[in-house]
Amino acid sequence: MLKTTVKNPARFGAISKALIVYSVLREYVNHPLAFLVGTALTVGRFKKRLPKDIPNDFVELFAFPTWIYMRLKERMGQEEAFALARAIIIPLGVAVYGAEFCLVEAPRTWNNFIDFVEISNRQGAIRWSKVEMDERTETLYEYRCTFCMIHHFLSKLGIPELTEPFCTLDNALYNAYLPNEIIFHRGGKGKTIEKGQPFCKFIHERKIQ
Repeated sequence: MLKTTVKNPARFGAISKALIVYSVLREYVNHPLAFLVGTALTVGRFKKRLPKDIPNDFVELFAFPTWIYMRLKERMGQEEAFALARAIIIPLGVAVYGAEFCLVEAPRTWNNFIDFVEISNRQGAIRWSKVEMDERTETLYEYRCTFCMIHHFLSKLGIPELTEPFCTLDNALYNAYLPNEIIFHRGGKGKTIEKGQPFCKFIHERKIQ
């Protein structure tokens, strides 16, 4: 029997997140535990150096993966660090944000999916960004993000490239939810703020056979 429910879903705490990160690191770097512990011991100082206009709750959510990338970048250079950060962020994000969508507790349906998207937009990581609704029908749910706090935050740190794995996370989570029925896309290649566009498109389509 599950210990979680729709009203009391899984919540990935620091230990659970660290275990996911460690499971990836141990396959790619020497002394992964020492690296992870070192990151945990120094992330507090990193947080104190962050811009003061960034909300504290946002910092608590994004400081750790950001600091991991920055430390990896110092150790192995941008190309390898970015590839490894992507390998960490996507499974970690699917686990954490997938819990918001009750991937285990609730039936996977179009209506449930839209309900969870709306909850996530109000309470999840995107709540610090600016979202505008474009269209909602029985087969389409479309909105745009005109200000991305993640990109804003990472750009201030001089690492805007790290936005891309979080954009990829959208594809990984949304398109895995109900792949035979719900398709997520952005309306074309490069339709994100990270790629230089004025807004990010979020298009969820329901395919009815």
